Amino acid sequence: MLSVVVPVYGCAHVLERLYSELHSVLDSFVEDFELILVDDASDDKAWPLITKLAKSTGHVRGIRLSRNFGQHAAIMAGLRASLGSVCVVMDCDLQDPIDKIPEMIAMLSDEHNVVVACRDLRSESRSRRLQSRIYEQVMKIVSGQTIDSSATNFSALSRKVVNEYIKFSEKNHHFLYVISWLGFEPRKMAIARNKSARGGSSYSLKRRVKHAASGLFFYSSRVMVGLAIAGITIALTGIMITCLLFVLSQFSRFESGWLSIVSLILVASGINIAVVSVVGIYVNQVFDYAKRRPLFVVRDLI
Repeated sequence: MLSVVVPVYGCAHVLERLYSELHSVLDSFVEDFELILVDDASDDKAWPLITKLAKSTGHVRGIRLSRNFGQHAAIMAGLRASLGSVCVVMDCDLQDPIDKIPEMIAMLSDEHNVVVACRDLRSESRSRRLQSRIYEQVMKIVSGQTIDSSATNFSALSRKVVNEYIKFSEKNHHFLYVISWLGFEPRKMAIARNKSARGGSSYSLKRRVKHAASGLFFYSSRVMVGLAIAGITIALTGIMITCLLFVLSQFSRFESGWLSIVSLILVASGINIAVVSVVGIYVNQVFDYAKRRPLFVVRDLI
């Protein structure tokens, strides 16, 4: 059996079309498939449509979360409920080319248990391309991990990968980051994404920045170590400047003003605050994990 996991938010008007296109592609390709639609508390009344599809077809299963837990929690909910030997993860807005699913599945092998679709960045706006490149380089420097900024959630996973993925219980996780962390060597497939049926990206600049930050802290503690080193370096630099000013005052009429002193205090204080803030972020993540709250709460199943 093939499982197709789709987190649903803001796409109620295309769910019937999504099922229709999936059915036309997969019906002749696999003996049986299931479409798992995970309603992440969508504000466009998606659940009644999911219920309708589940009752009128033999392939649709629905999961309704109690509130909006985020796309990656919804993916986790769908994968935990999946039954297929192969799982496909895709978005609900029809950007992912459904006709590429058979090709993705054919690329799976004993050596490659993951296939990830990569979008053509040339079709993105200049600002989006710039953001992707900057993020890719920062991740490489800070975490030591090479993250392909063109990679998408559209992917095919063997049951071996799914079984390992669903063991994760960290709240602030990202689908692609976890897949990369698991260590399974992915195969990449270039795709041309369709225009979003949602009419635009649901990821605002604020959400993209938050997503980037979660990736940095997910992968490594190098951010904390790096800022600690920077703080120590600037503190030592401040001491050296102070010694230099003292020596100059002994051999000349050089007078150090209040401005230099205040500037040094501000720089040192700023670095101190930055370092303490980063440590606080890590402590907060540990606190969140220690509370052992579930990643999501299921309200209804169908």
